[in-house]
Amino acid sequence: MERVTAPFAAMDGERIRLRLHWGGAFHQAAVPGASATSEWRYIGGEVFNESIAVCIKYADLCLQLNNKVGYTTSIKYQAPGEELNPNELVSITGDDDLAELWDEYVQALQRPDTAVKTFRVRVFLFAALNEKVDAARPPAVRAFD
Repeated sequence: MERVTAPFAAMDGERIRLRLHWGGAFHQAAVPGASATSEWRYIGGEVFNESIAVCIKYADLCLQLNNKVGYTTSIKYQAPGEELNPNELVSITGDDDLAELWDEYVQALQRPDTAVKTFRVRVFLFAALNEKVDAARPPAVRAFD
């Protein structure tokens, strides 16, 4: 299977479908029937279903997300097909990371077990700074560590 790379393989108008999680927390929960096994869950907060243009720039995405939740945010996602683990989330800190997200999205859609019509990448937003975004003044967009 040939690997699709972004943004050059993307067609105009193509979008990445996301499930954004904001304001909740990660917790470990015991797996029923297993004595020492636990799995991570994200509990609480808000969930938004969004889609973004493949050609969006990192600074523009940050601005949109900051305005949506009212805070300056850092962005991380769960790699498609991976178990949820907050220590293994992939950080998005620039345009190259968005290209990688597109690549992983396309690969996930090509898997035979993926429900193409409903598939979304899970994205988690975290308050990068403990300050609200002033609606009268656009937030500063910066790369996050």
